[in-house]
Amino acid sequence: MAHGGRPVILPSFVIAGAPRCGTTSLHYYLRQHPQICMSTIKEPNFFLFGGDGRPHIAEPRIIRKSIRKLAEYAALFRPSPTTRAIGEASPLYLYARQTPAQILAVCGVLQIVCVLRRPADRAWSHFLYAFPEIPAADGRRVFAEWVDAEMRAGPGYEPYRTPTHLVRLGRYGDQVRRYHETFGSDHVQVLLTEDLADDRAGALAAVCRHVGVDDGFEFDLEQRYNPSGTGSMHPLARRVARAVAPTLKTVLPPRVAGRLGDMRLGWAGATNEAPPPPIDPDVARRIADWCADDVDELAALIDRDLSAWHSS
Repeated sequence: MAHGGRPVILPSFVIAGAPRCGTTSLHYYLRQHPQICMSTIKEPNFFLFGGDGRPHIAEPRIIRKSIRKLAEYAALFRPSPTTRAIGEASPLYLYARQTPAQILAVCGVLQIVCVLRRPADRAWSHFLYAFPEIPAADGRRVFAEWVDAEMRAGPGYEPYRTPTHLVRLGRYGDQVRRYHETFGSDHVQVLLTEDLADDRAGALAAVCRHVGVDDGFEFDLEQRYNPSGTGSMHPLARRVARAVAPTLKTVLPPRVAGRLGDMRLGWAGATNEAPPPPIDPDVARRIADWCADDVDELAALIDRDLSAWHSS
């Protein structure tokens, strides 16, 4: 594709989701590979908007920080002479119904990577990450109330908004099926967070094979990215950081915004992250029951044993 007489650089693979499943880790690990060019900022969200610029989601904070113009999106990719694969990671691509067809229309057939996590664990991690301002003493109660309200409303599709999509994002069957139907199952790789936890090097080698680069590269696996702990940062400071980040991401040049993101992750990795509080077992059981039919559908679709996801 050309834009203004110049070739437009577009990705050859996309990490499509899901949120709080390991997409940030995957982005930064793959960036180490000399044959892979990742976007200068993680989560550009370009394909969460239609050709008319209208968003496919309803979360204002994410809308504000996203890239909407093709020229700005293409500028995020800076391949080197050794580059053989170009990629980006935007976790809501998996959920948004319009996104697969939009990726196909702009980029053609490319490789898709998804990372999925047990729905209850994903929902709880998402809540802790998205709402650090809620006091820990109230967190379990608020989470349970929101989850129950969402499940009472049913699993029907509507544009993503964080408080109403804590468990809907974990019904992966239809989401993955859309990518199979759009790109072909051979072009869609599905990893589980268990794969990254149990054999990170092996999982990364599998991704390298999928996107077409040397799978023998040795990654530095010591760094942890975007952990699910509570950390030492005061909740108010976290809230301020999350509030200003979308604005900075849009007003700063991509390379500068990307470096600030690297610094933020470096600070997080340097702090003593306390392990997250465990999810309430009763809520986990209710989520597992609500997602049980979808888990079975996903297991058949990707030919994996997901029986452990049925337990709370």
